Amino acid sequence: MTSEKKLLDDLRGEIDQIDAEVHRLYRRRVEVVEEIAALKNSAGTGGATIRPGREAEILRRLIVRHQGPLPVEAIVRIWREMISAVVALQGPFSVVVYGGDDLLYFWDLARAHYGSTTPMIHSPEGPAHVLHLVGEQPGAVGVLPAPGDIRTGAPAGESDAWWVALLLGDVRLKIFARLPFVLRDGESRERDHALVVGPVEREQTGDDITLLAIETAGEVSPSRFDGWLAGAGLEATRLDTHYPTRDAPRRYYLYAAHDYVATGDNRLALLRAAAGEEILNVNILGGYAAPVVLARPKSDHGE
Repeated sequence: MTSEKKLLDDLRGEIDQIDAEVHRLYRRRVEVVEEIAALKNSAGTGGATIRPGREAEILRRLIVRHQGPLPVEAIVRIWREMISAVVALQGPFSVVVYGGDDLLYFWDLARAHYGSTTPMIHSPEGPAHVLHLVGEQPGAVGVLPAPGDIRTGAPAGESDAWWVALLLGDVRLKIFARLPFVLRDGESRERDHALVVGPVEREQTGDDITLLAIETAGEVSPSRFDGWLAGAGLEATRLDTHYPTRDAPRRYYLYAAHDYVATGDNRLALLRAAAGEEILNVNILGGYAAPVVLARPKSDHGE
């Protein structure tokens, strides 16, 4: 045997040992999760198995510590596969994907985030049907286009109505995640993404977005809203506007507040006080951990 072949055999043998150890650690990780679930059930505190905040914190730590030539997106994909598989072990879990004119786009986003073994179905009948299925099927979550996304292909106004339906329909359903969670600098952050809806409680992660649905008595300009929000100590971006009917004076505005805002937050009271009777209601539709934005890889030409 040549020295070169022996070296190759030794390195491949080391890879085999590493694979065995990685597999053992994966199995042990699942065992620990099962032990946690058993403790929660015995204490009567068992609940939803999806913890979007906890998942975001795990991925952020991995991204920060990652080094080497392997793309960090590959590391995220590996852990997303494992996280979703473990969720499915704890109870029913499926994903309903909006199936509009660009089904493959949303399907790919959902599959990348929720793994290759998670049951997924598509709903070609529009966002309202996705919400209906999620409300009816235990363990289901729905992947929907970002409000105002041109990919919905629905008539004007209709494509935006799904987030308003969260106010008027099943109050258990909340927005709790954004897809994709990891993107490269320069990629779109406001559109061309999806939101995930389900009976899941969001968690504070230290870098969060809260979605506020604000009902007003009439039309309110962005600059006027900006004044109210700034006075209340809220930095927020307008995402969408919904008109119940063309003749009705009421308006629904969707804002993304760049912070974790919970029910009873004093800033919401300050917002309503600043607007007076012009704001009729402020509702928290949910929110999500802010996505991780990676630097673009440098090209060979230094661009």
